[in-house]
This record gives sequence, C-alpha cells and structure tokens, in this order.
Amino acid sequence: MSIRASRGTRLLLAAAIAWLGLALCAQAAHATYGKVQVAKINNGGNPADTFTFHPSLTPSASDFTLKGGDSSSLYSIECNIDRPGYGTECAKWGYPALKFTEVAKSGYTLTDITCRFTQGTSGFAGAVTTTSAVKPASEVTKDLANGSVSLKVHWYEQVKCWFTNTKNTPPPPPTGTIKVTKELVPATDSGKFNLLIDGATKAANVGDGGTTGTQTVNTGVHTVGESAGTGTSLSNYTSTLSCVDKAHGGAPDNDGSVQVDAGDAWECVFTNTRKATPPPPTGTIKVTKKLLPATDSGKFNLVIDGVTKAANVGDGGTTGTQTVAIGSHTVGEAGGTGTSLLDYDSSLTCVDQAHGGAADNDGSVQVDADDAWECVITNTRKGTPPPPPNEPPTSTPPAQIKVSPARVVPGSANMKGPRVCTRTNAVAATVTGKRIVKVTFYVDGHKVKTLTKPNAKGGGFKLPINVRKLGYGSHRLRATIQFAKSSGTKARTLRLSFSRCAGAAAQPKFTG
Repeated sequence: MSIRASRGTRLLLAAAIAWLGLALCAQAAHATYGKVQVAKINNGGNPADTFTFHPSLTPSASDFTLKGGDSSSLYSIECNIDRPGYGTECAKWGYPALKFTEVAKSGYTLTDITCRFTQGTSGFAGAVTTTSAVKPASEVTKDLANGSVSLKVHWYEQVKCWFTNTKNTPPPPPTGTIKVTKELVPATDSGKFNLLIDGATKAANVGDGGTTGTQTVNTGVHTVGESAGTGTSLSNYTSTLSCVDKAHGGAPDNDGSVQVDAGDAWECVFTNTRKATPPPPTGTIKVTKKLLPATDSGKFNLVIDGVTKAANVGDGGTTGTQTVAIGSHTVGEAGGTGTSLLDYDSSLTCVDQAHGGAADNDGSVQVDADDAWECVITNTRKGTPPPPPNEPPTSTPPAQIKVSPARVVPGSANMKGPRVCTRTNAVAATVTGKRIVKVTFYVDGHKVKTLTKPNAKGGGFKLPINVRKLGYGSHRLRATIQFAKSSGTKARTLRLSFSRCAGAAAQPKFTG
C-alpha cells in the first residue's frame, strides 16, 4: 500500500529544506579562518585607568575596555588576505575590512601600536607572545592620531596588537627668578650675613658682594631677607633693601616681598652700613715718682699692668696719663739703671681725681668709666734724716688727729641685693652699716648712682634696679663705700652678681 503525502505536508517539508539551505549558506558565509586580539600597555599612568576600544570586524564584535596589562578576547574573524600559493582562498568572504579603534583618553597619548603574529598551515599555530614575529608593515596600517590599526589577516593566522598609551606630562608651571646680593658699607667691613629666599638660607656667611646666585621660583609672592652670620649682630648695622625686576622694569620694591610673574628676573640688594660704634668705657692711670730727697740720684722704671711706661726716671718722672679699659689694674716700679729698691723705703698712694673717694695704696686700682687715677710712688733713701721742723709740709695728706682708741668707732658695710636668678622686674640693692659717708653703685661696670646720705628705712643706701632694662643672663653689681675719716676705716668695695631669667614655661596640670 502506498502512502501519498498531503499537500500541506509537502509544503512544510519544502520550507524545512529551504531553511536548512539558508543556514548552511550563512554558516559558509561566516566561516572563521583567522584570529585577532588586542592588549593594552599603560606607560606612566594610573594602573586603574581603563581604555575603550571599538572593533570593526567580520563577524562583528562589541566595544570593550582594557586596563594596563589586560588583553581582549581572541576574536575569530574572516580572513581578508590570501596566503602566497593558496590562490583566492579568502575571496569567498569578500576580503572584509578588519580594524580596531581606541577611543581617545584624556591625559594620555597613543604613542605606539605593535602587531605580532603566528602562522599555521593546516591549523592554527601557537599563541602570539611579545617574542613572536612582527606583522609586516604591508599588512598593518597604523593611525596613531586617530587611534586605529587596520589589519590584513591570513588563513590560519593569529594576530595580537599591543596599544601603548603614555601619560601626558603636564607643562611646567610658569617661573621667574630671584637673586639676592649683599653690599656692605664700608666694603671692607668684616660682617657675615645669611641671605634668605622664602625663609631658606641660599647663601651663608657672605660678606660684601656675596650672593645667592639666580634662583628659579614659581610665580607668586616670595620673600627675601637676611640673618646675622657667624660673629655678627644685625643691631650693629643700618639695613636697606632694594629689589628691581631686571626683565620688565618698574618701580623698586623694598618691603621684603616681591610678586614674581612669568619671566620676571628680580634682583635684590641688601645694603648694611656699619653704625658708628661707641668706644668702650675707659679710665686713666698716671704714675709719678717722688724721691726723698728730691736730689737723690736713683733711677726707677714705672710700671702699669706689668709693662714699663716710664724708664729710668728720677724725682718728678711720670708715665703720663695712660688710658686703660675699665677693670682692675696694677701699678708698681722696678729699679732702673744702677739702682736697687733695697736702698729705699717705698710707699704708694693712688687717688681717683675724677670721682674722689679714699686713697688706695695696695698697688691695685679698680678703674671704672671716666676714673682718673693718679698714683705717687714715694721712695725715701734709707738713712735720710727727717726734714727740719720748718720744712714746708709735703703733698702727702696730713695724718688724722689722733683719737683715743676708746673713742674710735670703726666703719662697717654690708650689701643685700637681688637673688641669684630673678624673674621679677623691680629689685633693689641696699647697703647698710656704720660711719658711711658715700656709696657709689655700678651695674656691669657703669656708674649708676652716688648717694651721700641714706635714702631707705633704717639708714640704708638703696639702689632700685629695673630688670626689664637688662638683658637675660648674668649681671654684676658693685658698690664702693667711703667711710668717715675719723672711723679709721679704709674704703671698701662690695660685689654681688645676679641673673635675669626668663619666666618658666607653664606646665599643664595633671587632671588624672
């Protein structure tokens, strides 16, 4: 028995056959006989940055992104160039265009595209690596400006293209220059200075003509300055500053701050003029020789601080007035030519002719500012008879009237003053005692005040001291006390020292 298909069944079968034919044609039209891949190299940029690619392939593929070190998928594509000796094996697919385009990335420049390949014969060869052969230039069209590469790919060929993007280097900021130079008046001055730009020392311990050299700086406001170098105090100088933009001109600037614009070339000169230095305080000493008798032939050397100031002098010989620094000095004598001091009885009397006070006869005098000490060394030849009664009195001060020892009240003195380390602003030194007729106070060698009568309770001689006018550190206080002659007491010098100390830093309280 035969079975005939219905008309509907025949139509359905025909449609199925037609669909299968179309599918087979489509499969044949998109047979894949090449493979391509893209890799990314990020040179100097942020490793997290991504780069977008647009592939133009057959079969088509979607856009994708890569980070540095990443590779794309391996795309199977229709080949578009025949292998030598294989005729038109890729012609059946119409030699499609194969292209990858990278979307421009802000901050980066596409600097290179390198494509490498492996070629198989009856199948694909191994994967493409960085040591594989470079694709011939005739088969690669690179367009760095537009970020693209077009490829010719053979049957059984694998191609991998590395896109290198380099991070753009921002242009350097606009700059200008500053140069600072030192000028000293007089140029031979020995001062040393540090020259500063923006608080940093650019030249250390320079003198006249010293310079920082030309320093490149960013645009904006900059400061110039100076500080004292080794062994130098700015307080000893009058300082001026002048800055001029040598590139663009304009008025000089002298406030220590300059506005630097692009291309400016500022040159600044610090001129330091040495202030007239007041001479250190001094006094004088004069030593005179007196001989008894005046006709004595002895010769003597008169000495101040161990140095002979008058040699081989006789009666009336003198050193002349010698200027000396304030402080303690010695006076004395030595035998001159043919003279021995053993042949004489010697005495010494020193008097401050400028400020008075008791005579000093121990061979050491304390010279304060403007003192004028005159010392007489009297040498009496041993065995010389005393002068006759009618001989006029000598210049030696007459002896005091003798007083019964029971009636003599000796003088005494004591000084109290500021503590060793004081942090208060107002302190005082007070001298107390008996038979005091004059007290002269000195601070750091400078005479401050002379009192001839008590000015404090209990009969004290008081000197108030304003500590704020003294620098931090150690200071010397001296008082010279003269007693009543009838006390039979020599003048005395009392000393003490104290320091002006900075206030202690506040300490945080422990709160537990």
